[in-house]
Amino acid sequence: MSEPAECETETQTRQRATEWKNGSMHSDSDYSRDEANKDALVQSDSLANSVRSNCHKVDNLAAGCTNLNKQLRASVLRKLMWRDLIEQTRMKLVEKIDQHLDDALTNLVALGEERDKNAHSFQWDSDYMEDK
Repeated sequence: MSEPAECETETQTRQRATEWKNGSMHSDSDYSRDEANKDALVQSDSLANSVRSNCHKVDNLAAGCTNLNKQLRASVLRKLMWRDLIEQTRMKLVEKIDQHLDDALTNLVALGEERDKNAHSFQWDSDYMEDK
């Protein structure tokens, strides 16, 4: 190497050593490497926080799903109980209506028989009066 080039190299080497000891300035490549490492660490921390947050979200989601399943079961049970109550009420209503219809039919038959009896009696009375 030429002497001036060696001098520059020695000068640069001494300057870098001094800067390194003082910790003042780094070369561009060192600085960019440090910044990249710093960014990577920040991203890593962000990712870790995100994962922790997502884990809590998953736990909360699982708890929410459990609550949702409980609510769904409760809703289904309420609906089934409501349907059972409606069915029981309908059956009671049908029984009462059947009883009322049976009573009304019995009354109609009795009234019809009484009317026939009265009509027959009237006919008998009319026939008896004609014979006399």
